[in-house]
Amino acid sequence: MRLRDGYCGHPIFDDNIFDTETICRITSNMKHGTAPGTDSLSVERLSYSHPALPVALSKLFELIFACAYVPGGFKQSYIVPIPKIKNYRTTAMTYDDFRRIVISPVISNPKLLNIAYLIIFRHF
Repeated sequence: MRLRDGYCGHPIFDDNIFDTETICRITSNMKHGTAPGTDSLSVERLSYSHPALPVALSKLFELIFACAYVPGGFKQSYIVPIPKIKNYRTTAMTYDDFRRIVISPVISNPKLLNIAYLIIFRHF
């Protein structure tokens, strides 16, 4: 607390801290059965993990916010093309005949990290 007087940088507020309860609530409310991302983590793995994981995630999110730096692994995703038309076996396919699904890591946007930011800043 004594170091806050001479602090120059991002404002630090006590009410904008990523608490463990928020992380636990978000992981328990996430939809199960989704595909794992590039990090091979699924929502079920986060939901049924050791209670120390939400503590570590809250500290990680605080560091990301304090440093204003998002790790490169959080920005990776892949796109899965799914045919839109029903008779895709008999007709020639074009680019517009596919629907795209983006698979991103569970912890990063738009999943756990984004929801945590929205809840903390009261926009969710």
